[in-house]
Amino acid sequence: MIDLRIKGLPNTIMVDGKSFFIKTDFREWLKIGELLKEKETKITDIAYVVEDISLLDLIKNQDAFKNAIIDFYLNENATP
Repeated sequence: MIDLRIKGLPNTIMVDGKSFFIKTDFREWLKIGELLKEKETKITDIAYVVEDISLLDLIKNQDAFKNAIIDFYLNENATP
């Protein structure tokens, strides 16, 4: 659960034990939502929200990045 009185909003995702900053502008995430509705969404289509990502990290952990981005987008946590 996200408690804004104690901690700010999340701005990173964890992939392969590393923390990666992401763009948190809601407009970017509206675009991600539209891209995720398509059946053949590739990691290269949605990885632009991850800042300072190397091509090697992206290629090595494609599924993990895609899952982390989707998990951040869906955010199962409820805000009190």
